Amino acid sequence: MAQVRANGITLEVERHGDAGAVPVVLIRGLGSQLIQWPARLITDLVEGGCHVVNFDNRDAGLSQTFDADTGYTLSDMAADTIGLMDALGLGQVHVLGMSMGGMILQIMALEHPARLLSGIAVMSSSRAAHLPKAAPEVQAALLSSAPSGRREDVIAHELRTRRLWQSPRWPFDTQVRAAQIVADHALRFIETVEGRARPPKD
Repeated sequence: MAQVRANGITLEVERHGDAGAVPVVLIRGLGSQLIQWPARLITDLVEGGCHVVNFDNRDAGLSQTFDADTGYTLSDMAADTIGLMDALGLGQVHVLGMSMGGMILQIMALEHPARLLSGIAVMSSSRAAHLPKAAPEVQAALLSSAPSGRREDVIAHELRTRRLWQSPRWPFDTQVRAAQIVADHALRFIETVEGRARPPKD
């Protein structure tokens, strides 16, 4: 992992494969971290001839965090991705965005079309008024948090909420999901205990 300055903020970034290969940027969804991309996905892309860039969005993982009263938009987050591309010397890229990442991708296509070779939006939305809304319990879950920071509470909360937006046609492996949640939680725990420096709040 590495810290990169992009669009005036600090982003945590990983790069995989030959830097001269076909560039693919992966954009995560709301609150999720770069370590949540399946390793098989990245491996297959690299073996298929791609240079994969994945990163923590602002306010996620090890990227720069902001105070609750600091507002920003999807356009700002699209500009973060463009700034990251600039910092890494990437002119045009293929982008895969999931959930909110797919929304960021759509903004990139509207505001920075010359920088995209292609885009794939997964389980995302344009938020157009005529589209169906998420179920109330799903919307509430997106904004909810665990009752405490204890590991068991975090795991239980994350398992419950992730089931809500998982496709019913895709197997939900509780053991694998719990291990991923532990990895996410452990990263924050290590930062707290060992005092790992985080980028300053804006």
